[in-house]
Amino acid sequence: MRGEAVPGKLDTTTAQCCVVRGIRCHYGFATSPAIEKLCADFRNFARARNARLIMSDVVPDNLDDQSTQPFCIWHPDIAREDTYRELAHRCPAMRYQVGRACAAAGYVGLYKELDLLPDVSIAEEAREGDSDGGREIYELIMAVPVKYAVVSDRDRTINTEDPKAPAYLNADTCVRWALENRNRISDCGKREIKIKSPDIEEDGSVGTKNASIPIWRGKLTFEETKLLYSPLPLDLPTMKKELLREMAAYEGNIDRYARLMDPDGMTKMEVACVERGIYHSTMFARWWADLLKANTRRIRYSDHPWSYRAEATYSIKTAINARRIMSNEVSGFTDSEPYLPYLIWWPVKPHPYTLSTLAEKCPSMKTQIVIACIHCDYEFPYRKLDFEPSPNIWEAALASPNPFYRADVEKRAAEQGIDLTDEYEWQEVPHCIQAEWKPRSSHLYTPLFADLMSESLDIIERPNPNMIERYVWQPLHRIRNLEARGGGFWEGNTEYLDGDASAE
Repeated sequence: MRGEAVPGKLDTTTAQCCVVRGIRCHYGFATSPAIEKLCADFRNFARARNARLIMSDVVPDNLDDQSTQPFCIWHPDIAREDTYRELAHRCPAMRYQVGRACAAAGYVGLYKELDLLPDVSIAEEAREGDSDGGREIYELIMAVPVKYAVVSDRDRTINTEDPKAPAYLNADTCVRWALENRNRISDCGKREIKIKSPDIEEDGSVGTKNASIPIWRGKLTFEETKLLYSPLPLDLPTMKKELLREMAAYEGNIDRYARLMDPDGMTKMEVACVERGIYHSTMFARWWADLLKANTRRIRYSDHPWSYRAEATYSIKTAINARRIMSNEVSGFTDSEPYLPYLIWWPVKPHPYTLSTLAEKCPSMKTQIVIACIHCDYEFPYRKLDFEPSPNIWEAALASPNPFYRADVEKRAAEQGIDLTDEYEWQEVPHCIQAEWKPRSSHLYTPLFADLMSESLDIIERPNPNMIERYVWQPLHRIRNLEARGGGFWEGNTEYLDGDASAE
């Protein structure tokens, strides 16, 4: 990665990503005899070398071979406008890569010369480039009635023959500032790195040191927060869709979530939000049951790429089965089912007959069935169950307004010699809904960002949107007054934030 030497072995993804990173960052390394020799056998090295040459204002001679044409030629450096112009002239097949580079650099003059189809990825790159030329390119594309998806970051392809149209901006572009995120190889241990899509530089985002995207990039403006409670426009006006996606999952909103989701992975918080949405929405649960079969690659944590697929799968499938039971559909359930849920009585109470049937089909679920009968106050199916009292059952009985259950559980415990206070039993209520069983805080926080979905900033698997939900009720002048105080938390009556500002 420092451009000093080639690894002795290149048979791993990690080693090749390190070499690609070194080539893209160091002109001397890219033009060294060792790399030139390897380019004949490693097409990814050849593409990285050509990208480095272009960014160093040298147009390569071997671009007739499509397998050596690089995708990203605008990071880590940007070439001069004349270099990109010469590249487009000598290799017309790379005109859209040049157009994307123009968007990143703000080269509006060259962009107009290219006469490209209005591409959505170029539009997003131009909008996020924060240059006068970029903004002009963005406005040129947005003024056209029909836009196209010619450039695909996910596949690193350029489709000029049959591009999707109409296409819309959806924050799917790996814009230039997003490429600053880097993972130090030593933090990966001895495991192979897992490539997260999109990987437009073909280096797996490796780096000599960890680097994160600046926090301010993830903070939503007041206008962007309106997307939380408004119909999504055809063209999403922001790249900050993580919080939008999490809230859509949390609420079980199929249409919003299907549009905003990443088809290649999920964060741990997103899995928890999906799980919560499934518990609250039968249709979201049913949709996910099909999605699990159609796209199994999604069921992994993109922020923990080496593991957790089984954990994520277990959480989601268990939630689906819980919602099925609460919908009174228990066909196919047996004790051999590996995803038997614990919480089957909330937020919807199943029918008493459902619980009786489930007790016959799945004897291993007797404890949660007893607890469900207590919480739902179903005495008839409860009396039919032959069970051993436990601390969890006793706790449910203590919480019931019907004194029968406490008396019965304590009687059974006495008869069987069980001390209900002398045993600890693991609480299996899913983390995703635990925050809903407690009084909500009165905190308000500005500005909004995705981490605010956490119940606390170090417990990321417990979604709790109370600060987000309180924020969306605030008028702009209160938010501005809070930000004028330095931002951050506010607790209590927000009328104290009115001050002398007038509502807008």
